[in-house]
Amino acid sequence: MMKFKKWSSGKNVLILSALILIVISISQVPMQKLLSGELATYLGGRYVEFVVFPFSFEEYLESIKQEKEEVSVTEEFKNYLEMGGMPFLMNLRYDKDASMQYLRDIYNSVLLKDVVQRNNIRDVELLERMILYLFRQCGT
Repeated sequence: MMKFKKWSSGKNVLILSALILIVISISQVPMQKLLSGELATYLGGRYVEFVVFPFSFEEYLESIKQEKEEVSVTEEFKNYLEMGGMPFLMNLRYDKDASMQYLRDIYNSVLLKDVVQRNNIRDVELLERMILYLFRQCGT
């Protein structure tokens, strides 16, 4: 999440001068904490929260069928396991390189930047190794 100092004092000027959509996107738990307190006060009822869940495999398959004429369920299941069911990947037409870049960006911004910054973690390399270890243990 990008932080802007004193953004709340400037937002009123922006709202008065033009119709502007400000999108704030952060992970679920911090968003609940922020919206229940300080951020909700700043926004003063001018926000709508949309919770977006990953696609199930069935939903993923339906979105693939919109892009391709012939679909191999086995092959698409492998792709689903590798890339997951993030709905935005549909906008990238499930292009492998673009999708992997998008997923890396989410990983870097949410897991590394948000977690590191919020918890004042100094040894980022150790955190990355721990995360990779945990990811590798999920299926064993």
